[in-house]
Amino acid sequence: MVKTGARVNVLRVVLRDLVRVELARKPLAPRILTLVAATAGSVMDLYRERGGIQDAPKLAPGGYDVACADGLRLVLDEDMHFHRSRATLGTPWADVLPWTAPATPPSGGGRDRK
Repeated sequence: MVKTGARVNVLRVVLRDLVRVELARKPLAPRILTLVAATAGSVMDLYRERGGIQDAPKLAPGGYDVACADGLRLVLDEDMHFHRSRATLGTPWADVLPWTAPATPPSGGGRDRK
């Protein structure tokens, strides 16, 4: 297991504050052979659209850093960042991710800086 340090611990605290229950045992990392056929097909289509040429690529992401009982799964990159880049994949499922909605500016109460 990769040690992710303080950042993942902060994520855990934030998730607990949001009443998210972390699983005691994380699920195994996803693998093409364990995915539902339609999902595996979508992953392979995306791989090929992005220039992948191998007939049977080894698509093996790392394990989850945080897994919650409600299905939320988080993986931090090598610099311990969680990226929302999946919204740029151009796939139907990425178009409806929560962070694809335009940002809403904070409402009133702010002061102008001089």
